[in-house]
Amino acid sequence: MELNNYPIKLNEWKEILQSSSKLLSIILSNISIKKLKWKTAGGVGEACVTGTVTGLVWSLKGIILGQLVEKSNMRCEPSIYVEPYFQQTFFQTELTCMISFRIGKAIHVFFKGLRLISQNKNKNNYRKRRILKWKNILFRA
Repeated sequence: MELNNYPIKLNEWKEILQSSSKLLSIILSNISIKKLKWKTAGGVGEACVTGTVTGLVWSLKGIILGQLVEKSNMRCEPSIYVEPYFQQTFFQTELTCMISFRIGKAIHVFFKGLRLISQNKNKNNYRKRRILKWKNILFRA
């Protein structure tokens, strides 16, 4: 990757994350979660590092679960487990869930997502042209 294109690439990633966040919110708002059980076990061989990684896994699960509770229709009490193995090196996760959605809403969300993606693609092309035009103006001086 060239350094000249670095700001453009960062803007592209920012736009992708923003549009995927909007799309994920639209999808999750039309889903009902009826059962959620997420069990993770693992270790990295050393006890102190395993403890740190276990805390990191707990916080990541908490963030993900918080977003699910906020953005979707949660109809159950979710259960999450993290089981550290201090003397072993492995990682295992198991996710059991039951979700429901209406097919008409799924079709509506699909078309809404397509429209959102096409709008972002047009917006990105405009921004790329604008940034490149600005760079040309700067280098002419």
